[in-house]
Amino acid sequence: MVLSECYCRPVVQQRAAEYARMLPWLAVLLPLCLLGKKQLPVTLTAGNPDGRKGEKAFLETINGTKSVVVSFTSLRTSCKPCSELQPEFKKAAKKLKKKGFLCGVVDTDLAVNVNLKDVHNVTSIPSMHLFRKGQALSKLEGFQSSASIEQWVAAVDIPQVEVFETQASFDKAVRSRKWTETMFAATGGPMLQDLMDSAAVKGHSDGWASRMRFLFWSDGGRGRPFGAVYRGVNEMEHFDASGQVSTEMLEEFLKTEHLPLFGMATMDDLASVFGKGSKGNVFVCFDPEAFETQAKKYARAFQKVAKKWKSYGFVFFNVRDPVAKLLQMDCKEFPSVTLKLLAKPFRTFTKSFAKEEPTEKVLAQFMKESIESNRQASSEL
Repeated sequence: MVLSECYCRPVVQQRAAEYARMLPWLAVLLPLCLLGKKQLPVTLTAGNPDGRKGEKAFLETINGTKSVVVSFTSLRTSCKPCSELQPEFKKAAKKLKKKGFLCGVVDTDLAVNVNLKDVHNVTSIPSMHLFRKGQALSKLEGFQSSASIEQWVAAVDIPQVEVFETQASFDKAVRSRKWTETMFAATGGPMLQDLMDSAAVKGHSDGWASRMRFLFWSDGGRGRPFGAVYRGVNEMEHFDASGQVSTEMLEEFLKTEHLPLFGMATMDDLASVFGKGSKGNVFVCFDPEAFETQAKKYARAFQKVAKKWKSYGFVFFNVRDPVAKLLQMDCKEFPSVTLKLLAKPFRTFTKSFAKEEPTEKVLAQFMKESIESNRQASSEL
């Protein structure tokens, strides 16, 4: 059937009139829809953010977001690597978002952002930095493909709090700790978990917690919060997690308490060997044929003495481990104790306990006599 021209014309005119009435509303709604959709990557600024441009405050975003990848770049076409990076960074941002990362861009040419380059050690552009809880963990300079950006992020050692589903699995992980491991384990609510996450990142960034494990089990905040650092041979120091606790308080506690009073020296962790030895070091050789048995049996006595002489690093080691050669220790009898002093004339004292028990009293006497002997020798110089 063919419609006549007189019938079609009124219909077309009616539809055109309806669309004309809708245009003003579309002009208002379209920008709102675009603003409602999150732009990836977001624009970060050190100045006051302009919502119309979709900007976010740099510091608030970095400190308030768990993981952020920031591209310090120039939006000028004269920076060819910057221009080439933009579409690749955008592709990576969409994929990283699914893994919990926020990606942002900082235009370093803007006056408000100039100081950010100095604060975050941006020596060239483009330069991408990975932040976690406000701490810079890694950076990648120059043009990169989206794939290489994703690989870089995946390769960065990002400290994580290990969260357990049940208290039984949490307790099992604590019990299975090795002597060479240091861990901070806690139970409580979301606030305590967030404090641990911040402390883990800060400690990792500063170096003192690079090998520490953080374990958490949530009781939903129903019980009294509990936290403790576990180290060495059955050493534990309690952290009072009740009341007003800050990230700074937890950091200070862990920095002070993460090294064991009497720890096992290995090639993988030399910090435990020299971390507390500001005045000297005490090296203990246990029988390699009964290493674990002797370590468990005598650890408590050495821990008590180490607590009295906190300026001396007390460690034990296996003579079959390469660390023995590094320390230049050639033990012939077991157990035996060697004290190396760092005060002039830097004397070394050794005592064998092959025929007597290394009790707290005997060990304390050995420390006193050795330190006094070194002092007298120093006065005679």
